[in-house]
Amino acid sequence: MKWTFATLLALTLSTAACTQRLTTTERFNRIYVGQNTDKFFLDNGPPISKFQLNNGDTIYRWSSRAHSVPLPAVTTTSGQVDPNGSFYATSQTEGGGFLHVQCVLQVVASPASVIKDVSIEADSLGLWHFSRCAELVR
Repeated sequence: MKWTFATLLALTLSTAACTQRLTTTERFNRIYVGQNTDKFFLDNGPPISKFQLNNGDTIYRWSSRAHSVPLPAVTTTSGQVDPNGSFYATSQTEGGGFLHVQCVLQVVASPASVIKDVSIEADSLGLWHFSRCAELVR
């Protein structure tokens, strides 16, 4: 299997993001558990959905605004000069495209709208950090 620089970078960064996840979840919980849901949504924006549990608790699904960050492409050219002095070359372009950056959280609240737990449902690389969710913890 041929490993490109982009693949190795993505593997390294995703491993680092996984180790960051627990710390980020702990930080969200330290700030918001015991607070009214209004505080979370005023700080971060409205939820994208909610689900009422049989015990009266509510699960809110919250998502940061999605960003698409352009990734550069790399072109490699190799060639040779034939005996007549003509140059022949081939080029191969790899990479490019976009990195989609987003954080999705699950917020569990009591019937009195008091936050009981905040957990990460989905997390990507951030704009400036290994974790988009970590960038959002204030």
